[in-house]
Amino acid sequence: MCEVLLVMLAQVSDEQLKLGLLEDVMDVIDLEGRRQGDEERVGGFDLIYLNGPVQVDRQGNYVCYLGCHNNRVRNRRKMLRKAAVIAQSSA
Repeated sequence: MCEVLLVMLAQVSDEQLKLGLLEDVMDVIDLEGRRQGDEERVGGFDLIYLNGPVQVDRQGNYVCYLGCHNNRVRNRRKMLRKAAVIAQSSA
């Protein structure tokens, strides 16, 4: 019984991970035109190239979340809120 529960939890977790990855990739592709283009991070992806490699501040102020927990839901809401405010101000 316990083994079955662990397998089910692993499948749910795996499904959430894969769906989250697809959602983040679609945010990067930005078919709806929601992003402004000046973001340094979209979903779990960091900007590393923009007409050449992105220069890191010598003081070490650049933060990379590679390998860290990504609060996707909060970050996505924040990005969509910013896009809505900018869309309303330009309308």
